[in-house]
Amino acid sequence: MSFQNFIPTLWSARLLSHLNDTLVARRFFNTDWEGEIQDHGDEVKINQIGEVEIFDYVRGGTLPPPHDMEGEQTSLKIDFAKAFNFKIDDIDAAQGKPKLMDAAMQRAAVGFAEAIEQWLFGKLVDGVNTANTVNTPMNSADDVYITLTRLRTMLVKGNIPVQGRIAALPPELVELSLQDDRFVKTGSSNAEGRLQSGVVARAAGFDILEVNTIPGNDKIIAGHSISATMAEQIAKTEAYRLERGFSDGMKGLYLGGAQVTRPYGIAVATVA
Repeated sequence: MSFQNFIPTLWSARLLSHLNDTLVARRFFNTDWEGEIQDHGDEVKINQIGEVEIFDYVRGGTLPPPHDMEGEQTSLKIDFAKAFNFKIDDIDAAQGKPKLMDAAMQRAAVGFAEAIEQWLFGKLVDGVNTANTVNTPMNSADDVYITLTRLRTMLVKGNIPVQGRIAALPPELVELSLQDDRFVKTGSSNAEGRLQSGVVARAAGFDILEVNTIPGNDKIIAGHSISATMAEQIAKTEAYRLERGFSDGMKGLYLGGAQVTRPYGIAVATVA
């Protein structure tokens, strides 16, 4: 029996499910326009509404003429593509083909996830406003906390919602942070909830995420999902029989696009 007898959409769904369990950078992005993307190279124009003018009103008075709602336009283009192509020998498959396939899909998801994480964090770093960046030394948990408060101030000035703010830190900085009660207090129900959701700590209004895929591994990235958008799909998974040998093959294609839509909603600290 060949892998061709398995439903490709089932394996696509399992692969995307594994990705959902793995990706951290995705939390910085919304997927508001994902349904409008169909294929590699597709593009969606995103119109952003400008500020609404607020004025004093006097009872019985007349309203001023309405102002134009001018806004910027940005593009979400599907320009990120990754693929896999592997085979499983019939002798190995005899030990349990579905289990082998699911394990292989998990490994494919891990490989995809690392590339996707680096791509998404790179988008955030490239898209942030210069005014929302800072360079700072980092030697203690106190330094980490002070830096987070600086990043918090930047988001406050950008009127970014309080609920949903997150910050991604490299493991070395998380190690420092976990030695300070301002980041996490063990034994509480809140701490247990954070552990289950993948959040390792909380400080300065941010849920703290630990990642290995930040560019240069020397940055703290803070933000909110209203500030960037992404679209992704497993475009295809295809099973086939190898002509030479006794093996079944499986190949798959991941497509994605990402864009920072509110540069003032991201804040980045480069640390030394």
